[in-house]
Amino acid sequence: MQSLGFHLGFGGALLNPANHRAAKAVVAVAEDRWLVESDAHDTGGLEPAELFRVVERAAKLRGDDPTRLAQAAHRNACALFGKGRP
Repeated sequence: MQSLGFHLGFGGALLNPANHRAAKAVVAVAEDRWLVESDAHDTGGLEPAELFRVVERAAKLRGDDPTRLAQAAHRNACALFGKGRP
């Protein structure tokens, strides 16, 4: 899917330790294709302040730095939606 230009968004489902599919996906997605989302329907949505928890979990699973991964998600969102500056 990534090779076709798709991006993958991760939200509250990643915070559930029992959600192994989300954990595998966040490890597999290329850094330039990953996004953070707040509209997780299975958890009732996330408050904007909680989004960094998703980034922290993703960084832990990927063995990465949360701040650096958050910056990558920001760059990806700007590039995808044409807003702000990367």
